[in-house]
Amino acid sequence: MSLVTGLPSAGSNGHVTFFVTIAMVLATAWLALYLSGPEVVENALSDRQPDTEINVALVETGGSHDEVTAALYYALASVPGVSTTMYLAKPRFGIENVYAWIQRRYKLTPYSIARPYEFQSHDTPLPDTIVLASCEHDVYVVDSALDNNFESGSKKQTLVCVMHHIDRFQAVEERVRRWARVGRLRFLTLSPHTANALRKEIDTFDPILYTKVTIDAFPPVFPVPLDPGTTNTERLSIAMQGNFEDSRRDYLKTLLEFERMIDELPEPIVRRIQFILAGDGKKVGVPGKVMPYVSVNFSLDYIPYYNLLHASFALIPAFADEAYYKTKASSSIPASFIAGSPVVGSKQLLESYGYLSPESTWQTKSAEGSEMAAIYELLRRHFDDNGLERSSWKHVVEEKKRAVRTRALELMAENTDLMREILKKKGS
Repeated sequence: MSLVTGLPSAGSNGHVTFFVTIAMVLATAWLALYLSGPEVVENALSDRQPDTEINVALVETGGSHDEVTAALYYALASVPGVSTTMYLAKPRFGIENVYAWIQRRYKLTPYSIARPYEFQSHDTPLPDTIVLASCEHDVYVVDSALDNNFESGSKKQTLVCVMHHIDRFQAVEERVRRWARVGRLRFLTLSPHTANALRKEIDTFDPILYTKVTIDAFPPVFPVPLDPGTTNTERLSIAMQGNFEDSRRDYLKTLLEFERMIDELPEPIVRRIQFILAGDGKKVGVPGKVMPYVSVNFSLDYIPYYNLLHASFALIPAFADEAYYKTKASSSIPASFIAGSPVVGSKQLLESYGYLSPESTWQTKSAEGSEMAAIYELLRRHFDDNGLERSSWKHVVEEKKRAVRTRALELMAENTDLMREILKKKGS
């Protein structure tokens, strides 16, 4: 096995060329910034004049939840009359370009970006709503600001706490308890299964105090400029994304299954296959035999990153931790909707991530079936025994990707409706 540390092996047969892939992705993504963007319905609210003025402080001090922040910003700014100030500790990978494109593309109200210490200042105007995008971290970093807002802010001011790790609720609870007592607290989680897990955790801790505190699921989906030209290729691309950590995704098992798959596929299919690994981290182990077919992409900016994923016909989550079905939400599922690349998953995945639809996923045969086996069966179904493509292949992929786009639009509209309800209702 080789350890890839920033560059793919030069010993490939030319099936995958790292620099060519990245150059093409960067070029198309750059062009996409100036084109009309993805196939989306224009925001129906974009031409309406704001009928009220609501100031929102969107805080993210952990420096690791850019995509959650982007989804929150899109939903917030899609509500007429909302002015958003983002207090960000460490914006990464060109996320500011995504904010700018979203604001311009959908004609949303302007936003501003500041540092968390500015939110701490008592000279900063007190917002109507505070959204903590990394609540487990944020409640400590901006503790004095939260104290000032609670004491001096409007009695209708709302604190929205986005929980990522349900098992850390007890540490957060002491910082948000007084907001719950006066009915000014709401929780968001990133999937229905984590919303259910948080409710159970809260009820175990103190069901009386928190019984009226609302917990909503907020799938972190947002639009990015996707170039449709990236999918017009003869390459058969499969993708895995996320941090290169074995504790999150089972890279070794998946790559070994990939090796067995290409051993069994006809040569014409194998020549077209590419396995995209895209994420952040220092290294990932790739078996030498599959190196020619693997493209390893480290720390791309978000726009080329999502365009790279967009080029794939399937995205594999490959969870290494059962907690992703119970108490944690994986970034792979919203990444499927953002990039327009259908995820491969079992019945268990559909049940946990209830915002998924069967139409927008490639499904494994059994409840806990192998994701790579599902890919193998899919290819064999739409290619003949000689490895030649059947006429059904492009049609089935286009239909699946269309279903992903449709569901993504629905999710973004639902998120906007949720934010409108939170901002207008205020409190729990």
